Amino acid sequence: MSQTETYLTLDAQALASSNPFLMPGPDRGAVLMQISASPEVKLTSDTGSTLDLNGTVTQKWFSQHYGHFLVGKFDAAGKYRRNEYLTVEADGGFSRDLAVDVLTSSIDAVIDPQSIRTDYDGALRLRWTPDAHTEIVPEVRYEASDYSHSTLLRDTRTFKADIAASRRISPSTQIGVRVEALFNKAAGSLAENSQAIYATIRQDISPHWQLDAEIGAERTENRIGPVQDPTLNASSTPTRLSGRAQLCRKVPNGLACLAGVIDSEISGLGGLQRTMTGSATVTQKLSERTSVNGVVEYRHSETQRGAFPGLDSLRATLRLDRRIGRHFTLSGTGQYLRRQLVGGGWIGAAYGGLQLRFQPRQPDHD
Repeated sequence: MSQTETYLTLDAQALASSNPFLMPGPDRGAVLMQISASPEVKLTSDTGSTLDLNGTVTQKWFSQHYGHFLVGKFDAAGKYRRNEYLTVEADGGFSRDLAVDVLTSSIDAVIDPQSIRTDYDGALRLRWTPDAHTEIVPEVRYEASDYSHSTLLRDTRTFKADIAASRRISPSTQIGVRVEALFNKAAGSLAENSQAIYATIRQDISPHWQLDAEIGAERTENRIGPVQDPTLNASSTPTRLSGRAQLCRKVPNGLACLAGVIDSEISGLGGLQRTMTGSATVTQKLSERTSVNGVVEYRHSETQRGAFPGLDSLRATLRLDRRIGRHFTLSGTGQYLRRQLVGGGWIGAAYGGLQLRFQPRQPDHD
């Protein structure tokens, strides 16, 4: 017999900022009011197969200058467990965001924070475990990003294929290798392909510390039209270091993590962007009803084949949650955003406000 669970979360939020879109010039302040609805449905079969559907719709109103926006997302994830050795997984979805709300996700948001980005993605993977210690996971993924309210950014498309193999060599250590190929294209620009290989490790350093990391090398190549003469139609960049790492520590009633990423990805400016990202997150439960969450993200991005220089962005967020009764949570949020301008200099602004959340029933997420 299958099991069905349904959830609904409603949010109302009021925020004020001296410059919510980080735009040059005086008199940029505004108050933001927004409401959100987030439904979710989870289906689970007797064999362990699952289907999770969830989404969020948010209406934003600015008191002056900026107007109003409808944003949101929808995600679907399914898992079909054929037997104890083989599982088929698929996921997909879309999101529509103000670029300033995803400031540290790409150089595109730093260049044009007033644009609207709509993302689509879908993936299919097989998870094969031939024995209790080995896992092999091939995956294909398609991603698309469309930009509106922007004269600078182009739509992008990416197709990715990779295969990862890992083996647990001890109760605390898992090692492996991952190979990937990416085929990228921004509208009106060269196709950019890349290949990479990584060595991976997951290490339980102690009962409180865990390390997840991969390190390797990537090579990128662009092509101009059909390849008749490879010497005329293709060029490549030197092989570069690439990888990511996350170190987490479990603390009493909380978790703290440091993470870093060095890699390349397609940009709406055309071609690939080289990115270096660092982040720190802390989640701490202060009492039965009160918790605090902090996030700091810093990103340096530069286009590999463009006229734009390297640009930096910063986001720091602190949120205090207080549960009121069984279904309500009141939150106080403070946030600081900062972006580097193409012509030099920085623009920074702070947000502050309150949020009221209603959850008749709260889902448990892995």
